[in-house]
Amino acid sequence: MSLPTVSGHLATLKADNLITDDEMFESVMGRRARAIRVNKDRFMSLGLEDYLFENSQWEMDCPIKLFNSPKAAAITELTSKSQDEASSFVYLWIGANIGSSIIYENRRLVGNHFREGEISHLPIVPDGKPHYCGKNGCFGAYCELNELAKHSNHDIAAFFSGLKDHKKDYEKAWDEYLRYLAMGINSLRTLFDLDIVPGGDLALYIEGYMDVLQEKIKEISCFSESGDYIHLAGVKQYAASIGAAQQMNLEFLKGCDVLG
Repeated sequence: MSLPTVSGHLATLKADNLITDDEMFESVMGRRARAIRVNKDRFMSLGLEDYLFENSQWEMDCPIKLFNSPKAAAITELTSKSQDEASSFVYLWIGANIGSSIIYENRRLVGNHFREGEISHLPIVPDGKPHYCGKNGCFGAYCELNELAKHSNHDIAAFFSGLKDHKKDYEKAWDEYLRYLAMGINSLRTLFDLDIVPGGDLALYIEGYMDVLQEKIKEISCFSESGDYIHLAGVKQYAASIGAAQQMNLEFLKGCDVLG
């Protein structure tokens, strides 16, 4: 970016009171440089997950926007990567609900009806368990974390604690869970031929079981793959909140004519 372009952007930000001049730096020769700081009182974006906006929006004197958690979290994952890391992947969000987002060459792919990546509703078991969507046998009916937490009084941390203690019923439930998870991941890989990045709450617990998951995927894949295309999300907590805030920041900067 050229110096005149940078100067123009700084002038725009100052005119909108988004940045202000700060103290001068020390200098042993030449002109002293002045620091520039963000005016933190001018704009702030806050991402909140699982927040009851319908009960709180009247208490907030500010714009409110809702973002799909998997898609917001995928933006966080993308922006957290270095330039030499993969810029194309499928982000698989697994928590109380399931969803995915397809990132291709640093951009999120958007479907004709904004329903891209809704893998939770992918049928994997004919006439299987009922899903909240009203259908049966959906991927979400088998791999939402509630399916594991129901074994431990709806406490997912307690489930994985019991799993480490080798509770037999937990081990059986986990083995079945991984089998269905492998089916969903294999489907995404077959469809998109991209790396798969599991995120959401599951990413907090599954790291020590990745070799078992990869082996189950290898068993059902029609290609000679080891499953090493699976990479856990780099940001494992608050990824959706961070991504939502990032998108608000981007929209704000575009509105200030700082970004094209």
